[in-house]
Amino acid sequence: FKGYETPEMASTLRDHYLELPRAEARTPPAGEVLFADMIGLAVCEAQTGKTIGLIKAIVSAGQELLEVAAAGGDLLIPWVPEFVKDIDLTAGTVSIHSIPGLLDP
Repeated sequence: FKGYETPEMASTLRDHYLELPRAEARTPPAGEVLFADMIGLAVCEAQTGKTIGLIKAIVSAGQELLEVAAAGGDLLIPWVPEFVKDIDLTAGTVSIHSIPGLLDP
């Protein structure tokens, strides 16, 4: 952080976001994805293959949640292994395991 030489100077950046062009972002390690790469992916039920909607954002609220634009309204799906089963960036899909109530807006 060139130009922010002291803790007091750096504290002026508190509650701000650090952004960089996608081309300058690091390549994530195997098995990991960048939040930016998740936006726009189709969310499908692993059990049925049915498309639920598209990821429009990642929400951090103590844990990460996938905000999905679905036909019946926006959904928040916890980004945890119990629900998110597979992320396929090449296919542009995220497979989730659905439980009763998870897909209710």
